[in-house]
Amino acid sequence: MYFFRVINCVGACELVKQGCYIDITAFPEGSIGQGYNAVEAVQLAIERKLPLERITLSSDGGGCLPA
Repeated sequence: MYFFRVINCVGACELVKQGCYIDITAFPEGSIGQGYNAVEAVQLAIERKLPLERITLSSDGGGCLPA
């Protein structure tokens, strides 16, 4: 299995449609700048009728954030 980061949400949606799995990383509230928060990303997936069984939601406990 290969892992890579997709910054573009449209690109991630296309990957799911093609059969790939994606992970939505849940960051602590207020810690991200531009982009989608986890709730918005899941709502987008539902609205686009993406196969939810190919989407995971995780957190690294904020470990990737600057100290």
